[in-house]
Amino acid sequence: MQSCHPLAGVARWVNERGLALDIRLLGAADPEPRTAEWVRLDRLPERVPALLADLTVRTCAGHRTSAAAILASDAARQVAGFAAVAAYLVGRVPDLAAVRLWVRVAESGRPAALALRQGDVAMLAGDPMARRPGAVPLPDDDALDGWLAAAAVRTLEPVFQAIRAESRFGLRPQWSMLADALFRALPAAADEVGADQSAAWQRAEQGAASARSRSASRAARPAAPNASSWSAAGAASGIATRSRARAARSSPTSSASAGCSPGTHRRGAGKPLRDRTAVEELPRSAPVSPVSGTPRGGRCARGLLARPVAGGRADAGGVARPRSPVVG
Repeated sequence: MQSCHPLAGVARWVNERGLALDIRLLGAADPEPRTAEWVRLDRLPERVPALLADLTVRTCAGHRTSAAAILASDAARQVAGFAAVAAYLVGRVPDLAAVRLWVRVAESGRPAALALRQGDVAMLAGDPMARRPGAVPLPDDDALDGWLAAAAVRTLEPVFQAIRAESRFGLRPQWSMLADALFRALPAAADEVGADQSAAWQRAEQGAASARSRSASRAARPAAPNASSWSAAGAASGIATRSRARAARSSPTSSASAGCSPGTHRRGAGKPLRDRTAVEELPRSAPVSPVSGTPRGGRCARGLLARPVAGGRADAGGVARPRSPVVG
């Protein structure tokens, strides 16, 4: 990893945490990964049929639509996950052009790691590195999130179009995977540094809205000819219905919550299930975060927001999870 890279510190920090991200940084003159498992993002669309076939057999028990959903989710997480964490923690976003990104495809067929070649880096105007060559100074976090969203949408569009052409999984739920990547990454990063998870969630909402505004026209394009009978809205509705049904069957509170709105139960008089989650008390002497300088003390819900969320849906453990807005 290039120690002089503007994102070297945050990449090292991310790799040391359990954020489901594996980041490799390449210098501008470094050779690209040569082994067969590494695929450059601009070449990923042509690999989609083979990847879907592998995922369908090895991971999804013959369900091709599920394989398409997993591939779209993994692609969005690899492209946007690290960039969103970097924007949130240090106010810097890497160049997400497809020719500068590689994903490592695991034996299961799932993209499992990301390599980035050094290019332009967007950063806040007051950043000490803002005067360096290749720096793109931006006035505030909104502009930074917009830069990230626009770059992620440009890079992911050909991948999502290829997945749509090879499966019944529509563009609208695929674009929602980009929003999901933000909603997974930012609260998890906030939890690691002991920051306010509510603020991280709001930052993810802003990023998702920015991505939605840029992907709306793409999601509205006509469906692929081989999947005209499966609308994007129908795919999203069907997947959500099946997810709620599975959660209800496996939840220990399903009998008590029958007929209630998602995320509530009768005995609690509409009280969100999130309130039943154990909240961990972090030690007062917790070390200071190496990224933000924030002491890792205080109360925070491990892996969950510390505030109730209206309209959440219950997961398999009976814990209400907030809905990620569907992009597009």
